Amino acid sequence: IVLGGTDGNEDSPCPTDTAGAVVHDSVEQFDTATDAWTALAPMLRKRVNQNAVVLPPGSVLVPGGTGLEGNIGPGCQAVLPAEEFFPHAIFGGPTQGIWRVRAALGRPRTYHSVAGLLPDGRVFVAGGAVHFWEGHTFAVYHTVEIFSPEYVFAGGRPRVTLWPDPV
Repeated sequence: IVLGGTDGNEDSPCPTDTAGAVVHDSVEQFDTATDAWTALAPMLRKRVNQNAVVLPPGSVLVPGGTGLEGNIGPGCQAVLPAEEFFPHAIFGGPTQGIWRVRAALGRPRTYHSVAGLLPDGRVFVAGGAVHFWEGHTFAVYHTVEIFSPEYVFAGGRPRVTLWPDPV
């Protein structure tokens, strides 16, 4: 899948619609069987420079990025609330999937940020520049935040007690 982004000036890390750039909330999925892109449910906030992490149940967590105040410009700033996408194919519901708001980041995670899945199912989000966050001077964060999805607290982990021989 591809999500968000801008079709404005690629040299502008903080696009606003007054500069002619458009920040997107669109999400599309490529289908190898039909060799075509299909629109999915749009994100709840328009974002550029965000990260995306596929979680073990099959959902996609989207933390960070830069967006427009109220989804319209000017007023480009860091997007702190994460969003999680639940595709129809795995979770049912609307055929284009659904988005849910998740915990907000404690710091802006925009340009120069990264996110990844940890072995225990939690997600780390690190880095990010604050020059997109209104009222702050330019700096790059050298910190990490950890997001714990709901399934981390769902009880005991599965145990494999029987397997074929040979494995």
